[in-house]
Order: sequence, then C-alpha cells, then structure tokens
Amino acid sequence: MDLTNLIALGTNVPASRLLEMARTTLVDTAHALARAGTAPRYHRASTNLRTHMNTTTAVESIALRVPLYNPPYPAATGSGPHNALVCDENPAAGRLLTRMLGERRCLIFDVDGPICSVFDRFRDHEVAEQLRRSLNLPFPENIATANDPFAVYRYAASFGDRYARSAERELARLEVEAMGSARPTPGADDTLRANHARSGQNIMVSNNCVAAVDRYHALRGTQDLVDGNYSRGVAQDRHYYTSLLKPDPFPLERAMAGANVSPGDCLYIGDSTTDIQVAHAAGMPAIAFADKPGKIEAFAPFEPDVIITEMSAVQRALTTAG
Repeated sequence: MDLTNLIALGTNVPASRLLEMARTTLVDTAHALARAGTAPRYHRASTNLRTHMNTTTAVESIALRVPLYNPPYPAATGSGPHNALVCDENPAAGRLLTRMLGERRCLIFDVDGPICSVFDRFRDHEVAEQLRRSLNLPFPENIATANDPFAVYRYAASFGDRYARSAERELARLEVEAMGSARPTPGADDTLRANHARSGQNIMVSNNCVAAVDRYHALRGTQDLVDGNYSRGVAQDRHYYTSLLKPDPFPLERAMAGANVSPGDCLYIGDSTTDIQVAHAAGMPAIAFADKPGKIEAFAPFEPDVIITEMSAVQRALTTAG
C-alpha cells in the first residue's frame, strides 16, 4: 500500500483527489521557481503503466509521477515574453526550432488549434448549453453560464460514473457533429505532409474524442498522414475519468507507449498553457502555438521551448531540418 492510500484511508478525501492536489502543488511550485530564476532538478519516473488497483484496500492508486521538466535545449538569448518567439527578429528561436525538429521525428499535436478550429461554426457555448440540457443535474451559476463544454463535463463527472458516462456520450456526439464544420488551421496540412515525407510520425492527442478527430481527418483527406490517434476515449476502460485528461500527462504517456517512442523522440505542439504543462510533465519539449492576441505573454511564465504564431513555421523548419 502506498503513502497516498494510507492517507486516503484516514480521511474522507479520495486517493485520486489527494494526488491531483499534490500534483498541482508541485507544478505550481516549479513554475514559481522558474519565474524566480531557479532551475529545479526534476525527478524522471519510469514510463510504466501509471494506474493499478490495490485489491486489498480497493482504493485506486495512481503513482505520483511528475517528471518536472529539465529543458534538453538551451534557451534562446534575451529576455521577456518574446524570448522564445520564432520570428525574423529572433533568429535564435528559429534555429532552436529547426534543431529540435531535426533531432525528434515524432510530432504530437493537440487538435483544437494546431490542426483545426473544432467549434468554428458550431460554437463551444452552444455545445456547452446542449450538454447541460442533456443532464438532469442542478448547475451552480458558474457552470450554468460556462461556455466551455469541458467545464460542464467535469462537473457532471463529479456526480459519479453514471453522469460521467452520460456526459461523455453526449459530448462525443456533439464533437463529432462540430467536426463537420471545423475550420482547418492554415499550414497544418503542410506540416503533417512535411513530417510524413521525412518518415516522421504524426500523433494526435486531444481532449476531444477519438471519433471526432478521426472524422475531421477523414473529411479533410489527411487520415493517411496520421500515424496514431490517442485522443479522449482511447483507454476505453476509464475513458470517462476526467482526471486523466490533459493536463494530466496520461494521454501523452499512452500515446508514446502506443507509438513505441520515448520523450526524447517527441515534440508536442499545443495552443494553451495547459499544453505546455502537459508536454513538460511528460518530459518533452513544447512548441506553443500563439494563434490569438495575448497568448505570447500568457505563455511566457510557463516557459515553452519555442513559440510560433503560424503552423507554417513548423513546416518551414521541417523542410530545413530534413
């Protein structure tokens, strides 16, 4: 029995919640140290399966594995939020992007943002509202007015497996429908082709469901450029466990296991601070896609390895890297 289960047995707090609290505290501490100019040394854990069942206590135990990130590449010179930005005025960041792509051939993509805009015509607030209507639950004001479908999904899951499964089914249906009108991100298709052309791997890891991601690529005609889709739902026995969605590193660990690669082979491309966190928690560099105003400044405290403002920057660097 591990320490977390011992604590859980003596309290009313589930072991999974204790671990979530501990993980959040560790990550927040790491970011505080980074902002203070301290480079903490991170513990790299094994890549073995993270979840098991303790048959003695019947308490689910998730090993506390937070491989706090030790950057494998030196940061570009300079300071400020634009330090890592790939642009003409910052050639060092462009060289770093090319170097990383030359050394790592497995590109793991978040989908909503780097690949397409999922809720472009079928807006996210409409999805959230339809999801609320499908659930026979009381909603506090912050959930009743939330525009984020995942806020509603996580809230429903807090009522137990029955509501989690119901919310999962409805959210998946709505996501698949939304993909019918998703807007492709400029440069995304060319990036997939460029990596595929050099025998690289293109892996999808999204909090959106597997079926929705598959539908997008089928409609787009890019399914042959995708080497694996490890989005929500790939672990069927626990796909409704919202605690195993990003920013938990489980989706990336599952993708690496399925693609038979290690963190040293991979780069993760995402468009949120959560994506930077999950990449570093899984031990790989993060390419942060700043596709909206204010994102460059928002990304800076989380120290992405590079920041891009267009996906074509990755395609050009791939062509140079070979």
